[in-house]
Amino acid sequence: MGASSIMLWNELVPFTQAVKPRSGDRSETRLRPRRRTRRPTSLHLRVKDLLFKLLMIQVRDGKGGKDRLTILPESLVRPLQLYLKYVRSIFNRDRALGFGSVPLPHLMDRKYPNAPQEWGWEYVFFL
Repeated sequence: MGASSIMLWNELVPFTQAVKPRSGDRSETRLRPRRRTRRPTSLHLRVKDLLFKLLMIQVRDGKGGKDRLTILPESLVRPLQLYLKYVRSIFNRDRALGFGSVPLPHLMDRKYPNAPQEWGWEYVFFL
């Protein structure tokens, strides 16, 4: 989300309840296949990188600067969809107020000037 919408603790609660973490792990951690996706990579996932129909995640600019596909666990599809529905409501509110812009990689904002305000470019997990 944009600078106006940093996820607050009380906003994170619906997501953490939906995901039901196992033994203290966090949802973002559960997205990472063991020893394959580094934390910075998972924190830079964008909405458009979650391919729910294929049960895949498009990892962009990962280790070695390469793009690749990895598995989206089926057990996380529904919780992630619920979470994204909630985040989209925040996104829509921010857009109505004139906020909600995200940085784009490289010079994408010049090529696609409206992309920073599009839902697909939003981060899945934002700080």
